[in-house]
Amino acid sequence: MVFSSFTFLLAFLPVMLAVYFLAPPKFRNGVLFLGSLFFYAWGEPVYVLLMLFSTLVDYVHGLLAGRFRGTWKSRAVLCSSVAVNLGLLAFFKYSGLAPLPIGISFYTFQTMSYTIDVCRGRTPVQRNIIAFGAYVAMFPQLIAGPIVRYAEIQKELDERKTGLKDMSAGLDRFLLGLGKKVLLANSFGELWLKYSQGTSPSVLGAWIGILAFALQIYFDFSGYSDMAVGLGRMLGFTFPENFNYPYISRSITEFWRRWHMTLGGWFREYVYIPLGGSRRGRLIQLRNILVVWMLTGIWHGAGWNFLVWGLYFAVILIAEKVLLLEILEKLPEAFSHVYALLAILAGWVIFAFDSLPQGVRWLGLMTGLSGAPLWSTVDLYELRSYGLLLLSGMLFSTPLCRNLGRKYLRSPAWQTAGLLAVGILSFAGLAAGSYNPFLYFRF
Repeated sequence: MVFSSFTFLLAFLPVMLAVYFLAPPKFRNGVLFLGSLFFYAWGEPVYVLLMLFSTLVDYVHGLLAGRFRGTWKSRAVLCSSVAVNLGLLAFFKYSGLAPLPIGISFYTFQTMSYTIDVCRGRTPVQRNIIAFGAYVAMFPQLIAGPIVRYAEIQKELDERKTGLKDMSAGLDRFLLGLGKKVLLANSFGELWLKYSQGTSPSVLGAWIGILAFALQIYFDFSGYSDMAVGLGRMLGFTFPENFNYPYISRSITEFWRRWHMTLGGWFREYVYIPLGGSRRGRLIQLRNILVVWMLTGIWHGAGWNFLVWGLYFAVILIAEKVLLLEILEKLPEAFSHVYALLAILAGWVIFAFDSLPQGVRWLGLMTGLSGAPLWSTVDLYELRSYGLLLLSGMLFSTPLCRNLGRKYLRSPAWQTAGLLAVGILSFAGLAAGSYNPFLYFRF
């Protein structure tokens, strides 16, 4: 069940909110847990058992970690938890012996963070298995994040309040995300599909195609994150932000501080810093960057393109750390921004194609080295059809529209009218369209 579907919008969500708020506060974790299991079982009826198993495993490991905290047994508990979680992830995601359970990469990292933090003494043990189950299975961010560490919502699991202000703010954020997904991401996805699955494009066509993919994946994933944050707010939770206008970055270092921030934060907290971070000299720091980005690539999937994608960004980040950032800081902002965008788009080419030769071919098309024509009549047609949409996507991927809205649409009535229009147009788009994937479901 996806957020941008009538099943979710008109059936599951209204019923879920009604039952949730009619229930006494002490039963709301139970309602959330059961409702989330139903949500997951709608699309993955068999693998809901896997998620329950993962929940039970880390609940028990958390109890043991709390009991043995400060002793050698705590380290054994931690090793056991990591081995079980990564073993499950490796089997289902990388062995090729079973279909990939939706969301396993996200909820596995979440449950691991709980056990690790308990072993470190940074969070108390959760002894209520229903509350812990609600954390693991929580439907707003179960499928594609953001990755919410247990410590970030631990107090809200025990006690939370939701008023009209929270409901209103949550609904506004949800509608914003729905608009990003339905009105922008889906349209960019259709354009990318035309080029990526069509005949060999021209140089201009290759650039139009990868620009469409870059905008699709941004509005798709950030739209989902907005909807998740909004739903969490409605239910009384404050989820971490996941995106901060990444395409305005002037370096790849800045880009990865703005894109999928919860994944970057997870690797920084549980891999980069434990390996020594930047505290043990430059060579160890560069090694740590390489390790983190190899793992980041592998986390996204079993294909070789994901490993190469991770290594690609590792090399750039290492180059920036050693020298390139100093050079970029001295350049005019426009030059450093163009550098970052070109590096990002090249990275999306590697990411988008499961086959490395296909990615290399597309890069050849973009650079003109393949001998393809510079442009075609098809490109001119697509630019006439999608030009305004592409321009809108580029503008909405910057803070410009947000800042103008805050400056000239200060009235709550105007803001409400704008979001209501987004909601109506999104519903109309869902009724009229059939192309409605979520890209990160496969990760």
